[in-house]
Amino acid sequence: MLFKLLDAKLFFPLLYLAILLLLVTSVSDNIFSSSESRLHHYIRGDRELDNKYLIVYIDEEDIDILGGWPISRDYYGYMAHALTQMNARTIAFDILFSETTDQTAEYDAELCRFVAAGKRTVLPMLFRSFTVTNSTDPIFPFDSLRYSANSIGFSNLEGHGSFYTELELRTKHQGNRYHSFGVRLAREYLKASPISTIKIDMPYECQTNGRNTN
Repeated sequence: MLFKLLDAKLFFPLLYLAILLLLVTSVSDNIFSSSESRLHHYIRGDRELDNKYLIVYIDEEDIDILGGWPISRDYYGYMAHALTQMNARTIAFDILFSETTDQTAEYDAELCRFVAAGKRTVLPMLFRSFTVTNSTDPIFPFDSLRYSANSIGFSNLEGHGSFYTELELRTKHQGNRYHSFGVRLAREYLKASPISTIKIDMPYECQTNGRNTN
């Protein structure tokens, strides 16, 4: 009876102590992590930003001004036209325009017109069933856009959860060879023909398991 009484009296203090230890551990981990990051930055020093890259951020207010989400496809066409006029070497839309929009068909037509005129746009497609040796059930951009683009590559990524463990560069479908969206983009940018002339220098995390791009 005495042991049971002691257990009851000690239960809540021990529970509070355990919670306190968890909180202290969590806070100390954050402190050490933050200190480690600051030390890493101190050793590395500041880096000069490369002015070759420009990030354009569009927020909800901007989207509302453009008519709301989804943004009508004529704006993508205008973007392609503007980038072409600015002598962009390659333009890529990582968006799968798989279907036409019947209610705004004129916007689809504008997108196709500008993409065809620029002759530098790369678009993605994907396979519903993907393997390196035989992929099936492809999904392409709608036909008029598909044949307006300069190049198309598959955008399938293999991984588990939120981590991508493999970056496949090619596959086959019905005996035809298909290259990845990234390889097609690199080919257009480097103006490399054939694709096997592209030099691929990847960090360890993006190794291709010895596969080449032929």
